[in-house]
Amino acid sequence: MSPDELFKGIKTVQKKDECEAKLAVADVGEVVEKILALHPLATETYKEKNRLYQHEGTAFRLRKKSGHENLILTYKGEKKPSLYKKRPEFEADVTPEKARFLVKDAVFLGGYEKRRTVYSLGDDAYVMIDAVVGLGDYIEVEAPDEQVVSSILGKLGLDPAKHISDSYFTLLQKKK
Repeated sequence: MSPDELFKGIKTVQKKDECEAKLAVADVGEVVEKILALHPLATETYKEKNRLYQHEGTAFRLRKKSGHENLILTYKGEKKPSLYKKRPEFEADVTPEKARFLVKDAVFLGGYEKRRTVYSLGDDAYVMIDAVVGLGDYIEVEAPDEQVVSSILGKLGLDPAKHISDSYFTLLQKKK
């Protein structure tokens, strides 16, 4: 199943090239203080249940956010050369009925849960604090390009060399 087939019939699909850095965090309170010093434009906190599937060679994720009826269907393309994790990402809201249809013939790979706080810094730059069940606390910095990601990491006093390229799902699999 190609990404085009996966999103077939879905009217609104958001496509972007994501560039993100993920780091483990020892002291969330200290990091949050530094984030707040950047004067974020908006903040949102929610819980997520993430489930990963594969169908005919195409892996995809369904994410259920607390307080939302629909799920978020995500497909992430091939990683591109970068200091951080850079790749195309496609997302769309799907109804629970559409989600059931998508997973009907798919193989369930596994899942994970987390509590996420998103800080919007403007210009498509975000800092997320994730408390991942079974893993601990992480920070993700997402921005349009490597320079912006590096700049934000520097302002937060975080070492870009400690970037983790594995997904939360992969980290949980390695922990077993």
